[in-house]
Amino acid sequence: MTLRALVFSAMMLILPGLCFAAPSRVTTQDGNVITGEVTIKDDIYTIITPYGTVTIPKGAVKSVEPVVEGGQPPQPGQENGPALHGGQPSGTGTGPLRFAGSNTIGEELMPALLEAYAASLGAKESDWSWLQETADDLSFQAKLPNGGTFAAHLSRHGSATAFEALLNGNADIGMASRQVKPEEADKLQGAGFGHAFSPGQENVLALDGLVVLVNKNNPVTSLSLSQIADLFSGKITNWSDLGGPSVPVHVYARDKNSGTYDTFNTLVLAPTKQTLVGSAQRFESSSELSDKVASDPGGIGFTGFAYIRDTKALSIVTECGLIFPPSEFFVETEEYPLARRLFLYIPANPTNSATPNFVDFALGPGGQEQAGKKGFISLSPATSTSAYGGNRIGIAVALFPYNQRLVEFARLAVNAVRASVTFRFQTGSSALDSRAVRDIDRLADYLKSPAAAGRKVYVIGFSDSRGADYINLRLSEDRAAQIAELLRQKGVNIEQIKGFGKAAPVACNPPSGDQEKNRRVEVWLY
Repeated sequence: MTLRALVFSAMMLILPGLCFAAPSRVTTQDGNVITGEVTIKDDIYTIITPYGTVTIPKGAVKSVEPVVEGGQPPQPGQENGPALHGGQPSGTGTGPLRFAGSNTIGEELMPALLEAYAASLGAKESDWSWLQETADDLSFQAKLPNGGTFAAHLSRHGSATAFEALLNGNADIGMASRQVKPEEADKLQGAGFGHAFSPGQENVLALDGLVVLVNKNNPVTSLSLSQIADLFSGKITNWSDLGGPSVPVHVYARDKNSGTYDTFNTLVLAPTKQTLVGSAQRFESSSELSDKVASDPGGIGFTGFAYIRDTKALSIVTECGLIFPPSEFFVETEEYPLARRLFLYIPANPTNSATPNFVDFALGPGGQEQAGKKGFISLSPATSTSAYGGNRIGIAVALFPYNQRLVEFARLAVNAVRASVTFRFQTGSSALDSRAVRDIDRLADYLKSPAAAGRKVYVIGFSDSRGADYINLRLSEDRAAQIAELLRQKGVNIEQIKGFGKAAPVACNPPSGDQEKNRRVEVWLY
């Protein structure tokens, strides 16, 4: 680091509340680089970028440097930080835009996104064509009004192949139905890909939930995660053991390269140290798996929400008694036990100029509309039903028979609706993740829209049950205040900010390991 940069960093640490109007680069301890106007107050860095505001605790900051005089900040998508891609779809790139990875994304959603993107460039349906190369490899081409061509190649062989293709330079965009693993991210970083966990490189495309499917005639309606694990591991071999008919259990599962299987294994089998039964029939296609369960009275399988089709999806019962039906709202809040994110991964320095433009489209209104149409849960904010507040209070009371803060929360929730956007935090961290950075803008736009007209906005913080109550209460209040301030910066009027500590959990606290879901900020409308 230069002497000038060292002096600048020291000033940032010594002068709280100081704001630098000139762009600066903030490097975090984990390698993210963020460029924008920087303010530090109360040991919290606030970085205002053209694409949103980011807050980071001082302890997570490695260095702060001014942008070189006469230079420009790194362009969005060309740094390892949460400056997100900007601009309108305006280019066709260099050669076909290459996609590799998840069948869940690639089977129906990505073809729809490619067609919608081509239409946004001015192409008509009569101007595009598809070529089926193999069962899982497709090529797309669209003629544009300016005489140019937009072309793409789609390879759908499971999420693991996304990171292999990115590592080998065989893909511009990786599709994954699970987050990149640390060892995969390390390999990519070593190959010059950048920091795969960084907002801007890791992009949440949509939400999905794994659903456990049975035949429609099966009387079983709900199962615990341990019962599901016992079924898929072969410990339970007949439905009569679970109150169903005396019918043998037939297990159907996705293939080993699938992010869907990887997620199921991580959330269901691995926690109980079980493995998939050897007799399970494996499928590369979620559609084929679902259809097989629909035709088999003893069948059980798992897919994403988009592939329930002609089967019955079961409710999930947690170990502390919380029951989650396969509801889109619970997936949107990421409280459904088998909820997951769908990702698009791109390099820090894309070689195809269409890469950031396409990602912007996919994450914007046009792309999110396609996600909803294809059965996934879009990132567009929604609200709960009017009955949600009362049901939530009933569950909370069952877990905490008497809690004064719960009584206060009940007064607020009974006549309100909850926004689906929920902000969560790791222990001791206030940095927003790749979804949350964009969610601030999405939620602000929704709260200022006619859909929320006349509503009062309450920002409410919660914590998990670990630690002293007074510390948890303070943490929940501080995090709510942080989100409220970010929304205010976007022009949202906040009626009230509250913190309720560990009251009203949405997941089991220790020893279940799900307590991180309880460290959250919710937004309620009255």
